Amino acid sequence: MKSDLSLDIGPFQPENIDPSTSELNKALVKLCKADVKWWQCGAAEYRRRRVAGETPFPQAPKVDNTSDILVPSPEGHEIHCRVFGHDHPNPKGVFYHIHGGGYVLGSSAGQDLLLSAVSQATNLVIVSIDYRLAPEHPFPVGLDDCRTVADWLIENSREKWHCDFRFIGGESAGATLSASVLLYLREASRLDNIAGAVLNYGNYDLSILPSMTTLDPENSALLTYEDCKQFSNAYLPTIGRTERKSPAMSPVYNKLDGLTSALFVVGTEDGCLDDTLLMATKWQIAGNEAIVKFIPGACHGFMTFDGSKVKITRQGWDAVIQYLNEKC
Repeated sequence: MKSDLSLDIGPFQPENIDPSTSELNKALVKLCKADVKWWQCGAAEYRRRRVAGETPFPQAPKVDNTSDILVPSPEGHEIHCRVFGHDHPNPKGVFYHIHGGGYVLGSSAGQDLLLSAVSQATNLVIVSIDYRLAPEHPFPVGLDDCRTVADWLIENSREKWHCDFRFIGGESAGATLSASVLLYLREASRLDNIAGAVLNYGNYDLSILPSMTTLDPENSALLTYEDCKQFSNAYLPTIGRTERKSPAMSPVYNKLDGLTSALFVVGTEDGCLDDTLLMATKWQIAGNEAIVKFIPGACHGFMTFDGSKVKITRQGWDAVIQYLNEKC
């Protein structure tokens, strides 16, 4: 009897994990154990240390050819965005990028190598948002900022860059927020020009799924179960675990019909694996195209490493670039 549900388990077989990936994961575990956690020193202080290169992790590399815009919000503040590919002579469209960091860390300047490479390979303008972060700004503040910039891009992309807002996506919390923004745009009947979404290792059920609970600090690179709990509690400080299943917070609990095509990329060693399995399956059942790529042995956050040096990162970048070029 043939199953109606099947997937390629090859990426999950130990023999298909490159030795360099295993060595990278071991090195990352050591760095994480040596690091002072953000909830121990305070989120603002940890962000400062990251920017200054005062953590065991190297500073995020920067590229020069970027520009900045400020998007006005209904609340009166301005939302900073970093723009890649602003000088493309005939861009194919705008990719709206939302960074990760557990709703607490990260910025639009934290993944320059990834966004620069994608912009150059696809001829897309990439606009990366600096949304307000928890715990200073808990849910729904960051999501509100992301919705505001999405509306602005729909209304202003053609005048600003002579092309339409065509794609949305991000990593980790950024993938979660991207999915929530897509749902918001669907309800507003504003999805007409959106060709696809790139959802890299998102967390679509904020009540925490089983694969996250297995992330112990002795063996898990970059993300542990304690990290997951701390990020969630900072973002949703007054909301209990069961209530976090609300569709307003956890996009997987929404009706998913009428959305766009989506690429889901996740590592086989990532605690967000269950989130991708559940979300991608429901995405497809709802009638949308869902393309899933499993990266053998990859841990959480691998897309923001240097793709010119790290094999699994290059695999992830290539999947994103291929998807975007096919959908442009």
